[in-house]
Amino acid sequence: DEIVLVDDRGDDDSVGIATATLDGQGRSYILLTQPHNKGLGAARNTGLAALATDLVWFLDSDDQVDAEFVETLVDALEAADADFAVTRTRRVDEAGNTLQIDEEHVRAPVVTGTHYARELISGGAKGYACTKMFRREVLGARPWAEGQAYEDIGTSVRIALSSRRVAMVDRPLYHYLYREGSISTTLSPATLDLFTVEDDIRKLLCESSL
Repeated sequence: DEIVLVDDRGDDDSVGIATATLDGQGRSYILLTQPHNKGLGAARNTGLAALATDLVWFLDSDDQVDAEFVETLVDALEAADADFAVTRTRRVDEAGNTLQIDEEHVRAPVVTGTHYARELISGGAKGYACTKMFRREVLGARPWAEGQAYEDIGTSVRIALSSRRVAMVDRPLYHYLYREGSISTTLSPATLDLFTVEDDIRKLLCESSL
């Protein structure tokens, strides 16, 4: 296993918390510091470039997961010989209270990549990068859009369209923090990036047989 921390020059203490926790457990890690705040897409791409593992998971700094997250998704991915595995999302408030589960119950433990892409486009599945365990080869070198918000939606559709199988985990193992004032809860210039996402997905659909 390899752990890479990317300091994107945010205004919180997430890197300090992470390094103190890992140091306390005697775990080795790589710490990369961006020259300035470049956003989630660039941070993920920077971290990915430093990894040599065949499986990859991206964790956002303000979220949490159940302790069984990694083991459960790896087991599901390997059992299905899938290109990536995905869990359902438990949306929580800042006190840790469950607000909702974002996705419906899983109907089948394995689906095709095309089926999952349809679910993403129709809203039945979420494009969150952090709820998925990927095989390295399906990601490419710099998969996440940089310099924009909602960077994971188009990339998730593209990866799904290029995947053979997707392993579906019904348990909501990822805890997604819902916070007032975040990008997804406010109207701001970043909201306009949704039009860029729409254009990207339209191009993907025109190039595919979906």
